[in-house]
Amino acid sequence: MLDLEETGELDITAAGVFVELPRQLERQDIQLYSTRVHEPVREVLRRDGLIERIGEDRIYASVHGRAEGFRDSVGGEAEEQEVAPEA
Repeated sequence: MLDLEETGELDITAAGVFVELPRQLERQDIQLYSTRVHEPVREVLRRDGLIERIGEDRIYASVHGRAEGFRDSVGGEAEEQEVAPEA
């Protein structure tokens, strides 16, 4: 899950990462979900075709909303785990 709350805009370098990231994850059979995507960022993602590639249904207004969606998709309670970022 990619939380974009602190991302107010995307420059060309960041946009390039957003193009490549879904490709890399798809090759590993990993689904990308995003939360708290502000409108200026959403517009860049839409313009570059990334909303379509990621899927509108995989973009949530809140982390809590995504957690609820995950619980619903697995049919029960899901244990929350915090994953430390790689250094």
